[in-house]
Amino acid sequence: MKFQENLSRLKERTYSPEQNLLTVYLNTEPERKQQTSWKLHLKNGMSRLTEYARAEGASDQEKQLSKLHKLLESTIENHRGDLKRGIVLVVCPEEGVLFLEKLQVPSPNAFYWQSEPELEELETMFRQYPAAGIVLVGSDSVTVVDTMLGEVEREWNYAWDSESEDWKQYQGIAASSRTASSATHKEQFGKRVDANRQRWLKRLSPILERHKKRNSWQEIVLAGESGLTNDLAKELNGNKPRILSKNLNGMTPNQVLQEVYA
Repeated sequence: MKFQENLSRLKERTYSPEQNLLTVYLNTEPERKQQTSWKLHLKNGMSRLTEYARAEGASDQEKQLSKLHKLLESTIENHRGDLKRGIVLVVCPEEGVLFLEKLQVPSPNAFYWQSEPELEELETMFRQYPAAGIVLVGSDSVTVVDTMLGEVEREWNYAWDSESEDWKQYQGIAASSRTASSATHKEQFGKRVDANRQRWLKRLSPILERHKKRNSWQEIVLAGESGLTNDLAKELNGNKPRILSKNLNGMTPNQVLQEVYA
């Protein structure tokens, strides 16, 4: 949500047509033989912008671009320990960094020097990797994963409580433990699950609806045994989810994302 809020503020700002901004999309994935290849991409991109400014006789813009090049390099260096696959920055000569987002999805190397931020590439990434909820459906447990731009934001775990006859949220149990627990109890209430499946899934639907509204999901992905996922899809009040008939329980969040966006 913080990313969406920052992006909304960027879009809502008023910009002066007389003041250029620098928008930079940078691939920060280390190459096999060159761990800091982003520095070369940054240098080349900024050099091209500087050449354009020089050709137009805009010496003031040359100075601004030189200053911003140093600012960008130091800013990215400060985040070097947690760089991902890409980074997007919008910087202003007078105000500094207006927007910075590290990405877990492939990013182009693109540089724009104009009066407003250039967000077309970012919008394209949103269409490819929308805000989505990935729901790992088990017979008695469910994991809800909030994702955006191919990265896990948060995770919630639920288990069916036989005493209250409802889903309860729990924390602090690893995916492998959940899988083992589910296997241990499988024979104990397997028949009961099948007999009460529709009622159990109907109770799960409003939980997912609340997550969808709160996290502005554009897509819901249901992963699990086809019978469970298809039955749950029917309970989602007109929301047509994407169904992945695979059991992803026990996988790490990154492995889950790779399966979903394969």
